[in-house]
Amino acid sequence: MTSLRTSLVALTIVAAVSASASAAAPQTPAQTTPPASLSKEVAALQGRWVVTLLNDQDPQGALELQFEGNKYAVVGGGADENGTFKLDASKTPWTFDLSIADGNDAGKVQMGILEIKGDAIHGLLGTPGVATRPANFDSPDGVIAFVAVKKK
Repeated sequence: MTSLRTSLVALTIVAAVSASASAAAPQTPAQTTPPASLSKEVAALQGRWVVTLLNDQDPQGALELQFEGNKYAVVGGGADENGTFKLDASKTPWTFDLSIADGNDAGKVQMGILEIKGDAIHGLLGTPGVATRPANFDSPDGVIAFVAVKKK
């Protein structure tokens, strides 16, 4: 859980807000129309998701994932982070790589796996900056497990 709050999401994600930046609004993906060329899997991620389970604990709606185009943001619960992501839906489970742009782990890549079940995302992320991806949802290489539901 601490790793998510310091590296995410997310999925994941996470920057401690400095005193000079605390008055600024959290950064979120640019408010642009996603390109029509998005894969159907990436298109399914688009929008806002409320994290309902984080490492087997309920964050009580305090954490949100946002996806727009190939950009992501983790907002709330002291976990503000953003960057870009890559999704490979040809693998099972899907592979998911976060390129962290802002936050304590800025400049690092966080590798993980992801699946969508109905209106829920299930994800497992490894340690930011470590080139090891969890192989499955029971993998010991996963440090951040999360479930998020689509915000309507």
